[in-house]
Amino acid sequence: MGTTEWDIAVARHDMFVPIWGSVEKGTTVSAVIDGLVFTSGMVLGHSLPDCQPIRLFGEIQTQVKGCKRLTVFEVVVDFTPPFVDLLLTDDSRVMAHGLQPAQDVFQVVEFCAGLGATSVGLAAAGFDLACSVEWRAPLASLHESVHPTVPVVVGDIGELSCLKQVAALVDSPFCLVAGISCQPYSVGGSQGGSHDERSNTLPSTLRACHLFQCPLLILECVPPVRTNRYARSLLASLEKDLGYHLTEVTLRLEDTWASRRFRWWLVATHPSIGKVSIPDWPKTAGLVVRDLMPVIPTWPDDVLDELRLQAHEIRHFTLDGSHMRKYVLQMDQKLPTSLHSWGSQADPCPCQCRSEPFSDALVQKRGIYAVVIQLPNNAGEPQYRHLHPVELAVLNGLPPPASWTSSQRPDLRLCLCGVGQLASPLQALWVGACVKAQLLHRFGLEAEPMSPLVSLQQFKQQLYDVAKQLFLSVPIVAPTIEDPGAHEVTLLYSDTTQVTVQVSSDATVSQLRQADDALQGADDGSWIDAQTSQVLSGSDVVRGRTIKVCSSPSSEPLAEPEAHALDPDQLETDLPLVPARPPLSVTVPDVSLPPVVDVTSDFHGSKRHCTVDVRLPSDALTGLLALSGTQLAALVPPLVVTRDQCVAMRQATTPCTARLHILHNQGAAMGDDELTLHVMSCVQLSERAGLRFLDPLLASGWLRHGTVDQVRAWLHEVPTVTCIVSVVLLDGHWVPIMWACGLSEVRVTMWEHDDGHRTFVPPAWFDQSGLG
Repeated sequence: MGTTEWDIAVARHDMFVPIWGSVEKGTTVSAVIDGLVFTSGMVLGHSLPDCQPIRLFGEIQTQVKGCKRLTVFEVVVDFTPPFVDLLLTDDSRVMAHGLQPAQDVFQVVEFCAGLGATSVGLAAAGFDLACSVEWRAPLASLHESVHPTVPVVVGDIGELSCLKQVAALVDSPFCLVAGISCQPYSVGGSQGGSHDERSNTLPSTLRACHLFQCPLLILECVPPVRTNRYARSLLASLEKDLGYHLTEVTLRLEDTWASRRFRWWLVATHPSIGKVSIPDWPKTAGLVVRDLMPVIPTWPDDVLDELRLQAHEIRHFTLDGSHMRKYVLQMDQKLPTSLHSWGSQADPCPCQCRSEPFSDALVQKRGIYAVVIQLPNNAGEPQYRHLHPVELAVLNGLPPPASWTSSQRPDLRLCLCGVGQLASPLQALWVGACVKAQLLHRFGLEAEPMSPLVSLQQFKQQLYDVAKQLFLSVPIVAPTIEDPGAHEVTLLYSDTTQVTVQVSSDATVSQLRQADDALQGADDGSWIDAQTSQVLSGSDVVRGRTIKVCSSPSSEPLAEPEAHALDPDQLETDLPLVPARPPLSVTVPDVSLPPVVDVTSDFHGSKRHCTVDVRLPSDALTGLLALSGTQLAALVPPLVVTRDQCVAMRQATTPCTARLHILHNQGAAMGDDELTLHVMSCVQLSERAGLRFLDPLLASGWLRHGTVDQVRAWLHEVPTVTCIVSVVLLDGHWVPIMWACGLSEVRVTMWEHDDGHRTFVPPAWFDQSGLG
């Protein structure tokens, strides 16, 4: 069926106003009334938008009498031609619409809220969540873990009783936000359109927008809703009958984050506000799973027991002939679009929307959409687990609440349901920030509101910090060492610094010097055994020794040769106080344990003693030596976003033999260090004033996940720069790129690009847009 003929157009004449000719006397209705005059017991006006003359009878609160427009919920109908008489009862509710502060437009009521992820993004854009509505009680309780202070109405938005509860909690005006049900339209759902009972969420939301007289409506759904005739006809009524201005945009999460999630967004603005525009967002598509989650976290046993796939689940996954490896998480790729059913395909849904697992017939026909993680297992059948909801949340742009990793955590598979159906807060932030910036300008509240791009960058930085805290700060337990004393070596430097290093039993002087050179810089001095005063050779085993490190061959020993080891406590009291050697950072790929430093400082703050726990690899490139050029080129580079991190990585060293081996294997492929060497040579040969080279690791890192402040800090160190050259990773290829500052623009030139030049404004370098 062609997309232009998909489903049927409908005319919902009762969506905004009752069809008075078919309403029976004594029934209850809800309507919006424009008032003309009032007496002590009656308001005379007409309904909107059909202008039917109305008389409203009943006790009207004093504060309501000053408002020209009212919404009445569940009033009893009578007829006295030409009037429709409406009678207030104890079950009725009146909502008054008067002049309110413009800032109230940015308070949010979210329908079909789930766990409230959309409101997380809108809150980052400057909106305030006042109330949410969710019809599944388990998801409503999950919402409280994300928004603990926000009231949640558990009910059906199609029922007036639910709308009355919202009216009791929040005064108008407010922004109505809804993630309407996607199953009637999505490829992974029923695609039943108007024949799916869940399609009623759209007309129910539009009716609520009218009854609440919302100045702003934000909807999100899957993109096929754009071409569904049923949905389009309802949205046309909003535009034609009520005069709202409609703006639509589709955003791909994969364009700026590490997961796939394609969403349609619609913003409807009241006629008095005027139309807004939502531009496409900046695309920095290089992020993959590994950039945010570089290692697979090891969760406690009770968590793994909750997430581990059971035998009946594995049978379900492989029912259509698939192998489990089909579903294993690919660290160097984008995460596929997560679904509400992730974690519950073979069981009833934890949110209670489905009481049975997916049927065998459905699985055999359509397969299963999911991603799992294989658990380490040395014996027996392979074991798998579902993603932890905090992993899934970060990968979809949602900062997970701390309670999800606490002992009082909610049901983890319920959390997977909530995250699986969310609209990414990154997308919501972009839409909300664009809308708020324009409205603040029209209201005259802020002449220069915060740029949506700046808001997006700040939120991405927050997400990146959360990812680092979750996946990189978990302490790694050191392996048990049978005899710690026999596997330690103490280094005594001429400046009184003392370092204790944990080493393997067969570590040699040559290996230890390699690590020391990487940390402190190359040094050709002698290494002397403190007990024997003998100069050590490169093959001598270092365990159990105390070694004096002389800064040069001519350096004198730290003290006169004696037949006993130096006492560290004696060093502290007898040797003169001098500044400690400045610590240098280094990244060694094969070191499995992070440095653990225990520093003792004197009252002047000078570092005197430290203990470092490392393992000395014989070759930092061991894991790469067997890779071919194609495999080497396919490696995803690390996400480097700070200059210190980049400098540390550039200081790492490796034996010449290993480097030559890699060069032989890689063939025509080139590493980023080789690219750096060639481009820097070209820059030096050009002798152009104001031309500066930006390290490819930093350039690619900033394009994928950078902030304006990081770029500004780099530019501050090169104040005379007028042109920047670098090489960036684009679609698997390292591509030369040049940024040149002009009078009114920043011109970006890329080689092997369809558009040789792209123009960015403003010209003040990256004040607004960063490198992207």
